[in-house]
Amino acid sequence: MSGGKSIVAALALSLLAGCAEKKVETAEELKEVFEKKTSEAPQGASAEVQAMVNQAAESLKKKDEVAAVATLQTIRATPDLTIDQALAVQDMIVQAQKRLAERAAAGDPQAQAAMEMMKYKHR
Repeated sequence: MSGGKSIVAALALSLLAGCAEKKVETAEELKEVFEKKTSEAPQGASAEVQAMVNQAAESLKKKDEVAAVATLQTIRATPDLTIDQALAVQDMIVQAQKRLAERAAAGDPQAQAAMEMMKYKHR
């Protein structure tokens, strides 16, 4: 049954992605999404979540995709994210993983080791 739940979750994210304003492509855009006050989050993100977003943004700027993905996954597990915040986090996870894969394919041994580590983590 968990496979069914995964499919439903994937479909929900796909539908929500179509409703989002635009994809988040930079660390600065990620930070902006979490700073924005909305009807869902009238105070913006909590201080704890904002600190994690800042940490992820710094990791992305330093091209430390492994640290960025780890922090972003922690943020994604936060229960009170808005739809836009959740989608922004997912966009950045995908981008960071793509950059890491590109570095690994280009022969970067650190990126290759990180990809192996991530592969085993998800088993």
